[in-house]
Amino acid sequence: INTESMVYLAPPKDSAAFGATFDPKSTTIAFILARQVGPEAIDYQLAVSQIDGSGLRVLTSSDTQKRFPAYSFDGKKIVFEGKVRCRMSPESYCGADIYEFDFLSNTEKRITNLQAGQIGPAHFLPGNKEFVTPIYGKIYPDGVTAVPVEKKYGKEIEVFIVDASKPMSPEQLALDTPTALQAKPLPSGDIAFISRVNEFENIKGSYIYDVFLWSNGASRRLTKSNRFLWDYAISDSAHSVLLVPAEMANASHCELILWNVTEKTRRYLKCDDSASELALTP
Repeated sequence: INTESMVYLAPPKDSAAFGATFDPKSTTIAFILARQVGPEAIDYQLAVSQIDGSGLRVLTSSDTQKRFPAYSFDGKKIVFEGKVRCRMSPESYCGADIYEFDFLSNTEKRITNLQAGQIGPAHFLPGNKEFVTPIYGKIYPDGVTAVPVEKKYGKEIEVFIVDASKPMSPEQLALDTPTALQAKPLPSGDIAFISRVNEFENIKGSYIYDVFLWSNGASRRLTKSNRFLWDYAISDSAHSVLLVPAEMANASHCELILWNVTEKTRRYLKCDDSASELALTP
């Protein structure tokens, strides 16, 4: 951001990398490394490297489809979504759950056994024992029978807190916004998320979204971009928010918007023409 420039890090030959995320000190990045291993088979593994692309290390070896890596606040663990191969169709993946990789023990561990349609992106809460995550679709902890989870279908409010010691009892946040997407916790314990704002401003037509902060049982709006947002990043203090909006129909270039929450001002950052096609998370 300081130099308003972009650097492209190429994955190893015949591989693809996605879902890159910084560690808390911004010295390394974690990402999913995907490699074609057969006509219909792709190997998905969690990997890390220095931010200049050097020092690549593949951390896992399990045969699961991995997505959405995220570091713990102390940088000692990475949480991610994992899917096992379907029983009736081994070339496909079914049943999403939360997994974590522990750098101290150098091991991968499955945290939940909910077998949902999608879990994640999941993020550690302060203390590194709980996760905030969306859970999409029914959950099947027994592999056959769907267990009901309280959700407000049609309103996109499916944000849950999962306690690692009680992974079968996810707790839904009682959010007071029309929608809730891409929840991300801050070191304070507050949770940022994207919500639709059409209802607040009586806007008809295309959906418009902004970033909110869930704190002390209520939410407050942090930005006022009036755009459709692909993704966002937020500073630990919640004073700055980086927005990745969809490209406007009449725009010939991409946009990155840096929003100052305190001053309620925005700054447009220069970026490459292709950046609007690359969300921060898959």
